[in-house]
Amino acid sequence: MDRLSFMNFLGFPEDIPDFTFDRMVFQRAVGEDR
Repeated sequence: MDRLSFMNFLGFPEDIPDFTFDRMVFQRAVGEDR
């Protein structure tokens, strides 16, 4: 699944900045504890 489809699946706007998306994914991956 590509990034745009993944964002649409989660309900994010299509114009969200890449760095914001990457940060959100990273925080979720590490459990948001760092």
